Amino acid sequence: MTRELALERLKKHIMTVVGRYKGKVIGWDVVNEAIADRGTGQTENLRNFSWYTTVGPDVLTLAFKWAHEADPDAQLYYNDYNIEQGAVANRGKHASSMLLLKRLIAEGAPIHGVGIQGHWHLDTNLADVEKAIENYASLGLRVAITELDITAFGENSGAFPTGAEAATMTADAFQKQAEKYAALFKILKKHEKSIDRVTFWGLSDRRSWRSRQRPLLFGAELKPKPALQAILDVAKGSQP
Repeated sequence: MTRELALERLKKHIMTVVGRYKGKVIGWDVVNEAIADRGTGQTENLRNFSWYTTVGPDVLTLAFKWAHEADPDAQLYYNDYNIEQGAVANRGKHASSMLLLKRLIAEGAPIHGVGIQGHWHLDTNLADVEKAIENYASLGLRVAITELDITAFGENSGAFPTGAEAATMTADAFQKQAEKYAALFKILKKHEKSIDRVTFWGLSDRRSWRSRQRPLLFGAELKPKPALQAILDVAKGSQP
């Protein structure tokens, strides 16, 4: 595969898909999960994928330009997970994301915003989340929370608890989850002028990819959990 052929195929794909839904789709995640894990934050730390090795890092800029060409009115996003981590200390994946976004902007990529996926847990450092929102907004970018779920049990990973661990879920765990959701939404409300939308990664725990960790606002039987009321209270301003 040559660089030229790879770019020809990518441009055709973007122009076809984005062009087909021109005027019908509000926005696109043009680039998703380009940054590798466990970096120091000294570089962009792009994944070792064929696009980046065959074409080079400018493939990301070109993708944004072609998406904008196909639909000039669509909002264009970079989307990734854990890119808030290290924001307060300006290190790790967040620092890499800032380097990447600054380069895209400098190269003229028509990027409008950043999607923070938001697969979080009870021990997630919300100070990092707030600082990340502030940092992205400082670049003139909008922010979206694109895949939100906060587990009531376990760590921030795709490794589900065993059945025995899941059976230990208690009312106290759901209350702690509600408190975490409330703390998060206080931050989101504080910075609402910089935030376009919040999208939950599913409706109920039954169909969640982290179902045993009970991460969503409705249980498996579609009954609302304390987290739902906690968010509504924040929205109404009734939470201190």
